[in-house]
Amino acid sequence: MATTWSVRVLYTVLALAAGWVLAFNVVPPLAGPDTNLAYLQNRPVPDLVVVRDTGFRERMVANGYDLDDADATMPVMFPWKDTSDGTRDAATGLPPVELSFGNTMRLTFWGTEGSSRLMFALPPLAWAALALAVLGLLYKIARGVARGDAFSPANARPVAAIAGLIAVGGTTVQLGTFALDKLGIAHSAAAGIVDVPFRLTVAPLWIGALVLLLAEVFRQGARLRTEVDGLV
Repeated sequence: MATTWSVRVLYTVLALAAGWVLAFNVVPPLAGPDTNLAYLQNRPVPDLVVVRDTGFRERMVANGYDLDDADATMPVMFPWKDTSDGTRDAATGLPPVELSFGNTMRLTFWGTEGSSRLMFALPPLAWAALALAVLGLLYKIARGVARGDAFSPANARPVAAIAGLIAVGGTTVQLGTFALDKLGIAHSAAAGIVDVPFRLTVAPLWIGALVLLLAEVFRQGARLRTEVDGLV
């Protein structure tokens, strides 16, 4: 009886996790600007941590920065202007961007449209697909537990698949996100002025390795169970 309730709780947790991923990682990137869902009203505007590119110094000078004045404040790097198409970048006529300074430089993309909007939508959708695939495999494992078959070859395989998804999938999504971020800047008013730094965390590889060890535990447990059953 206790096992039945434990499995039901696990099913509920997995369903809630899947609902969370759909609501907060799938719907926001796909929702248009006129979407009336209350929890989407304060969606953050896309922004990226950036570093100086080859044209940064030239743009500073062009916007009135005095290189010889140590106390000079940073200029507005990407001034805007109002046009018949709405607010645009003054230099390029592209959708406006804003560069903010602090511990890191951040570039905010205002009024993303078309392919630019798609580039910012793809990374969260890829992470969501990865999370949903892992949750699906966890559901498959939970079904094995419900049948009293926790340590079985059938359960070892999805655990190994989860390890692969986390390690390979997580790393691939990071690299893909970096490529899309570079592409997004290259097609924006900030092209040649700033760029995205390359960042890659090895956390997915470590987590994947740990889950792979767990898969081996399942496999060895299944083997021992088969040997014991053969002795009975």
